[in-house]
Amino acid sequence: MTGRREFNPARITAQHRQVLMLLAEGDKDWEIAVQLGLQLRQVHERVKSLRWMLEARNRAHVVARGYQVGLLPAGRVAS
Repeated sequence: MTGRREFNPARITAQHRQVLMLLAEGDKDWEIAVQLGLQLRQVHERVKSLRWMLEARNRAHVVARGYQVGLLPAGRVAS
């Protein structure tokens, strides 16, 4: 056993995917909140949830794992 949870893409909501895409583009939490019409606290919760679901250590690792598991399209680069 490796200690890793089995990744379940069904747990990733549409809003989680939107947050992940904006993280990959390099947006800050407040920018994500404005773009998605969320409160800053809600963005923090989504990022924390993504970290847990993707077993990521930090925001950059969330994005890397997003690519690894196919949640982000290959070749997408931050603008």
